[in-house]
Order: sequence, then C-alpha cells, then structure tokens
Amino acid sequence: MVSEAMPAARLFLAIRLGRTGRLAEAREQLGMLRTDFGDVRFVVFDGFVVGVEAWLDATEGRYAEAVEKVRRALARAADQVTRVIAPHMFSVHLTTAAIALTGLDGGLRAPDAARCLAVCDQLLPPGHLPSVMEREVRAEAEAGVRAVLGDAAYEAAYAEGGGLSLEEAAALV
Repeated sequence: MVSEAMPAARLFLAIRLGRTGRLAEAREQLGMLRTDFGDVRFVVFDGFVVGVEAWLDATEGRYAEAVEKVRRALARAADQVTRVIAPHMFSVHLTTAAIALTGLDGGLRAPDAARCLAVCDQLLPPGHLPSVMEREVRAEAEAGVRAVLGDAAYEAAYAEGGGLSLEEAAALV
C-alpha cells in the first residue's frame, strides 16, 4: 500500500541523511521517491526535490551540476503556486546557489554568491522561522563566501545584492 505521506517522508529522510553526511543514502531515497512516485509533477514538491538534489550536489563539490539544478529549482520557486504555498523556497534555493557559485570556477563567482545571500535575506517572508537545515545551509554558504572573498569584499558584494529583484538574483545563478 502506498501512502500519500511517503513522498514527503522520503524527502525529509533524504534531508536528514544529507545533513548527517550520508549523501549516498540521501540520493538513494530521492531515487526511490522518483521511482515509486514517477516524475514529481506538482510544481511545489518538484521544486523541493530538485532543490535537495542541488544541495546534495553542492555538498559533494559537484558545483556545475548544483548550479544547473538550482536554476530549475528557482524556476519552480518563482511559480505563483509555489510562492503562495512555500514563499521561502526562493531564498532556500539561493543559499544552495551561493554554495555552488563559491565553489565554481575557483571562487571567481563568489561575489555573485554574496549577492545571492543578500537577496535570500531580503526575500524571506516576514515572520519566517527557518528550519535547522535552512540555518545550517545559510551559515555554511556565508562562511564559504567569506573565506574566499574576505570580510570587506563579502560586505561590499552583499550590499550590492540588497536591492536586486527575484529575477535579477536568478540571473546571477
């Protein structure tokens, strides 16, 4: 018997496995999710899944693959349905983008990563309480960008990103 809760359970298990360094097992859960439930067609849920896949890629240092998946996840996050149901998803995906951009091209894209973090912070809905994963990924992203750029260059790039729109931020990725 297949439960409607199973896709979400597999997704949350994949996140937990990824957070504890069990990346192969996390990918296995996502693979089973896609196998058991076919292509995830609901735009919001598909955005979550692609975003987790991007995060796993970035965590493993597969930055080019992560950037490609983040672009897809951002497109889904910009969808009107997603913006109503999960308005924080654009910000969540931008943190993953920041990790991937920092690692891409030997750090040459790190200023764009700092700009993405600025947009991430400004687009969070009022009153949003980030999950543990969101807090961890955000801290990891900022630490990585600061390590590459230094504090002064990070602050300057972050300030440049503060006024960017959702579309402008997506174009940085």
